[in-house]
Amino acid sequence: MSNTPNDPFDPHRGQGNPLTPEVVNASPGLGNQPAAKKRWPMILAIVLGLGFLSMIVCCGVAWYAVGQMGGMGMVFEPVKAELNRMPEVTEEVGQIESMSMNFSETVAEAEENPDFIVFDLECTNGPAKAAVKVADDGGVEEAVLILPDGTRKEINTSLRGAAPVNEPLSFEVEEGTIEDATERELRELESSLEL
Repeated sequence: MSNTPNDPFDPHRGQGNPLTPEVVNASPGLGNQPAAKKRWPMILAIVLGLGFLSMIVCCGVAWYAVGQMGGMGMVFEPVKAELNRMPEVTEEVGQIESMSMNFSETVAEAEENPDFIVFDLECTNGPAKAAVKVADDGGVEEAVLILPDGTRKEINTSLRGAAPVNEPLSFEVEEGTIEDATERELRELESSLEL
């Protein structure tokens, strides 16, 4: 032991000297406690984990709800109706009964035709696909029919037939002539002006 009671380099410091800082500052019965650790990384990890988990749950619920309520099928119903009026489509695949957007094929098609959307078609003659460029008014601007064997057939969108059988016609027959609602309203308006 050294002769100086508070020698910091003394290996036996604190064993018998009651005035050393370790003995004076120590709490009775608790011993030496470790320094407080930083807790913010753990709190940050928990908050980020809960945020990520809630995002996955919300997106999953939204995806399920859209799928159950018709989702994208309702948005593209005018495209389906217009494709059913094209003779080239009905000759190849028959009437389109249902259609859904194919995301992976749309991404692949975007390399060649960036404005086209690819649909999986369930038709009366079997499944097929259609790559469609949708116009601003919701109709079909351009279309390519993709048959199950991979054959691509350009569809002439200017050849649109009459409304399909399952859609009612908006014409009325009066006195042997066919006139639409606008012509009938004009005729009624003219007759009301001739007093």
